[in-house]
Amino acid sequence: MSNWDPSNETPCGWFDVTCNLKEEVLELDLRYVDLLGQVPTNFTSLLSLNKLVLSGTNLTSPIPKEIGILTNLIVLDLSDNALTGEIPTRICQLYKLEQLFLNLNGLESSIPSAIGNLTSLKWLILYDNQLCGVIPNSIGNLNRIKFIRAGGNKNLEERLGRYYCTGARKLRLAFRHRYLNEFFDRKHSKII
Repeated sequence: MSNWDPSNETPCGWFDVTCNLKEEVLELDLRYVDLLGQVPTNFTSLLSLNKLVLSGTNLTSPIPKEIGILTNLIVLDLSDNALTGEIPTRICQLYKLEQLFLNLNGLESSIPSAIGNLTSLKWLILYDNQLCGVIPNSIGNLNRIKFIRAGGNKNLEERLGRYYCTGARKLRLAFRHRYLNEFFDRKHSKII
């Protein structure tokens, strides 16, 4: 990050920052950089962002609800930090999101029932937090999901029941250090 110069008008030449031709920031990939402190709450200059990776950056705050204005996000990776609090419901308004990594944090509370709104989601990685409650039935709305990993959440009930999904062929589920392979019956579009 030695080339990060705040006096530059644009961060587009900075290391780990990708921009488009209009000099709008599209990707911020800052994995394992010692940022320390809180996740920022002002994202208004990053509305074109489609990839935000802050994995292993020593962030210690709750995930701010303001992250919900980043409606172009496809990848959100806040894993391997010391984030606390709950998963904000506003994350469930990121309708283009395909990959959500919140593992290896101290997140508490339950998985938001609105998680089923993320119908583009393919990867949902929540392991090793302090999540509790029951996995919401709305997870069955995740038609494109390929992998869910939520082990290491001692108070998270893994009652999956029969979640009905369409369009997916294979789903890999992982809970509490066990891996379950379940295949979709194409005729009935459900996990069998």
